[in-house]
Amino acid sequence: MIEVWRDIPGYEGYYQASNLGNIKSLDRIVMQKNRWGTKTRTIRKGRILKPIKTNGGYLRVTLAVGENRELIRIHALVILTFKGERPEHQLVRHLDGNPKNNNFKNLAYGTPRDNVIDIYRCGGINGALNIGQVLEIRNLLKQGFECSVIAKKYGVCKSGISMIKRRKSFDWLGDDGVICES
Repeated sequence: MIEVWRDIPGYEGYYQASNLGNIKSLDRIVMQKNRWGTKTRTIRKGRILKPIKTNGGYLRVTLAVGENRELIRIHALVILTFKGERPEHQLVRHLDGNPKNNNFKNLAYGTPRDNVIDIYRCGGINGALNIGQVLEIRNLLKQGFECSVIAKKYGVCKSGISMIKRRKSFDWLGDDGVICES
């Protein structure tokens, strides 16, 4: 795939994002103090920025314009640049579940529910239980086992089992293991 660069909205002339998930600064003239304290104009050469990894595995970069410096997640910059503003009450999803893959084709806006479904669809575990365990728990609940007994077996809290029982969590998962999209 050919790497395509576009100006990042709000940072035009300073930074660009690529469709492959890279961020770069552009050549520009900046005012800098020399060692005698005199301000001089200097050309700052553009470069691809080195990402910083967060605890959740997401990649961030620092963007600086004038005195303002911001640490921003790369996926937010890429999707803003190639797909536009984030709709209200939505977040950025990594369709393959990999927070390091910031290719614009791997990014989409969606609800928190959509994001959880993506994580499970890709085989990731968002918490202590996986899909197979949730189906087993539902089966045990149908057989009449108490939430406290099931919770002890799976090493989770009783309220978590109760949430599964009342369909407050994993409501998107059918009893046959099929993900319900609605």
